[in-house]
Amino acid sequence: MKRQFYITSAKVVIILIVLGLVGSCVSQPKELPAAYSVNIHKLDEREILAIRSNRDANPFIEPGSLLKGKVNEFIVFQIDISIDQTRTIKIDSIMQDKEKNYIEAYYPEQLIAYWDQFVTRTEKASLTSYAKKVSLIKKIVLPTDTLTLYSGEYTYYLVFIGPYPIKKPAQAQIDVSTSSGEYNSFKFTIQ
Repeated sequence: MKRQFYITSAKVVIILIVLGLVGSCVSQPKELPAAYSVNIHKLDEREILAIRSNRDANPFIEPGSLLKGKVNEFIVFQIDISIDQTRTIKIDSIMQDKEKNYIEAYYPEQLIAYWDQFVTRTEKASLTSYAKKVSLIKKIVLPTDTLTLYSGEYTYYLVFIGPYPIKKPAQAQIDVSTSSGEYNSFKFTIQ
C-alpha cells in the first residue's frame, strides 16, 4: 500500500516538473501597448476628400458658388485617441487669425445648423446630400469638449469655421487632458 502511494506521488512530482519546464519555454507576453496616446494633425484637401469622396456629401468641404465664391473657410483637425481603460477626456481648443480674431470650433449641432442653411428643401439631390452630411457629422465630429471613452481607439474630427479667407498665419491650440492626469498640448500655425 505504501509502495503504491510512493509511486503515485512520484508520478505527480514528475508531471509537475514536466509542466514547469514546458511552462518556462512558453514565450512571455509582449508588453502592453501604451495606456494612453493622442495624436492630432491638420488635414489637407486630399485627406478631407478621403473621408468622403462625394464633395456634395462631405461636411468638411466649404460651400461656394460660381457667383459668390466661398463664404467660409474650414480648418479640419483629426484627433486620434488610444486608451486601455475608461477615461474622461477633455478637449479644449482655440484658434485665432493673424489679427487675433477668434475662429469658432463647431460641434455636431452647430455644424448641422450651419449646413441646414444651404439645403434646398425642394430639390431631392440637395436633401439627399444634406442627409448624408448629417449622418456623417453625427458619427465622426467631436461630440462635445468632454467625453467618457472606454478601452479602444477613437478618431474624431474638429472643424473651425471662419470667414473666407481666414487671415493667415492663424494660430490653433488643442489641449487634451484626461481624468487620469495625462495632458497634451498641440499647437499649429496655419499658413
